[in-house]
Amino acid sequence: QLGIREEIKEAADWLREMAESTNVFVVPGNHDVYTKSSIKLIEDIWRPYTRLNADSFPTKVIMDSIVVIGLSSANPTPFWSAAGVVKQQQLDRLRQLLIQYRKKFVCVLIHHPITSSGMPNRKRLKNYHQLGKVLSEHRVGLVLHGHMHLNKDYKLSSETQIFCTASASSNKKCRAASYRVFDINETQHGFEITSALKIFDVESLKIKTAESKGWSIGKSG
Repeated sequence: QLGIREEIKEAADWLREMAESTNVFVVPGNHDVYTKSSIKLIEDIWRPYTRLNADSFPTKVIMDSIVVIGLSSANPTPFWSAAGVVKQQQLDRLRQLLIQYRKKFVCVLIHHPITSSGMPNRKRLKNYHQLGKVLSEHRVGLVLHGHMHLNKDYKLSSETQIFCTASASSNKKCRAASYRVFDINETQHGFEITSALKIFDVESLKIKTAESKGWSIGKSG
């Protein structure tokens, strides 16, 4: 809830358990960093899962022709605020990474949405316009975020697809516990991407595919 030491340690136990069977890459959200002390705790305790080499974001994971970049939009705020910001230092380093990996497929992870639609001021990413411009200019192929507690997809540009996914722990029928599976395949001319939205049906107690979509993106020069 607030990013206190006990909560961050408990979350680390959960991440460690997941990492026994799969690769884990995580970025913090607003509830992880409500206090100033949370930042240092996450840098130290979550380091194997945030992939921090230095003590600052963005971080990255490279998988052949795919690069996944993690941003942190989480900053200490008053208890009534859930706003976020990607600070200038992160934006500058993000630009450098996007130039460096312009020939690869880039996926960006961030907690806050890159839009104001449906978001009150107290919950918005303060500089979403600025970040969106960087992502569009550098032809980022995919952005994944949370924060809205619902399933939604939209476009930042003709090439930048954005997906929000509802909480994986929700027990509400109207906002079923959800996750997404992405398959990204390199072709001669670019990349083919498919997305499947998986939800937990509370009546049948089964995981179902609620939505599937596919698209392609050309390679940068």
